Amino acid sequence: MRREPAGHGGTARARRILALHLPALSIERAARALEPAPAGPLAVVEGGRVIACDAAAARAGIQPGEPISAALAGCGRLRLAPHAPAADLAALRALAEALLGLVPAIEVVPPDALLLDAGAAHLLPGAATGAPELLLAGRARAAAARFGFSTRAAVASGRGPALALARHGVAEVQRAAPEETA
Repeated sequence: MRREPAGHGGTARARRILALHLPALSIERAARALEPAPAGPLAVVEGGRVIACDAAAARAGIQPGEPISAALAGCGRLRLAPHAPAADLAALRALAEALLGLVPAIEVVPPDALLLDAGAAHLLPGAATGAPELLLAGRARAAAARFGFSTRAAVASGRGPALALARHGVAEVQRAAPEETA
């Protein structure tokens, strides 16, 4: 996404971006893909290690990064799903397609995020009654929830700041005022 001129002064103003981070994409997608639905703890594995686990596995003491053998020794009921980056990317793309009804442009940011152009958030139905960017964030999160994905969202000026806030911020939904980010 490019920078737009701000006016006669020659300075540029970064676009407002909504970053939608799906922190549990791999595990949530894997759980949906398993038939029947997992009855016990579930972990996504790659290269002999756990790379993601659901809440039940975490309660059983399973942690990302630990060897599969240690995870199975610690939790004999643990179900394993192979990491499928292509399936994760397909899930991100499907969600992006669904969100195109809300915004004019979306960028897929593998392995676990989408960047939405929030510049037209004020045009959403109901946006005149409140904060349009937060309304957009709420609607995007609701759409992701319908797909079975948990999300974190952040609106900021520019791709990097929005993505950093979504991935590492303290709240599930955050908005940085335009003057707070570069």
